[in-house]
Amino acid sequence: MGTLLCDNADDLKVERDGSVTRAAIELHGTDWNWVLERAPALEIEGRTLQSFLDWVARETAWEIRYDNADIEASALEIRLHGTIENLQPDKAMAMILRASGLAYRLEEGELLVLRP
Repeated sequence: MGTLLCDNADDLKVERDGSVTRAAIELHGTDWNWVLERAPALEIEGRTLQSFLDWVARETAWEIRYDNADIEASALEIRLHGTIENLQPDKAMAMILRASGLAYRLEEGELLVLRP
C-alpha cells in the first residue's frame, strides 16, 4: 500500500531584497497538476494492479486505501496488459481501475478503491 510521508509542503518565496516568506501548501490539488504532467512513464505489461497503484501513489502523493480486504487481495492478483503511454498517472489510474472492474473515490489525497 502506498504511504504518505507528510501532510503538506512548504512554499518558499525569496524576494529581490532577500526577504523570505514561507507558507504551508497542501500536497494535493490543482497546484500540483504540473507534477502529473511530468511523471515518468511506467510499463504496465504483466504488472499487478497493486504495483501500478504503488506507482500512482508515488507520483501523486495520494494514499491508497481499499474498501475491503477482498479488493486489496484482488489488487495483488490482477495482471495488467497494454500500455498507458502518454497518460498522466491520474488519467491512467481511472482507466486501469475501470478496466479491472473497479471504481474509486478521490478525496483530499486519499484514493479509495472500491467495487462499482
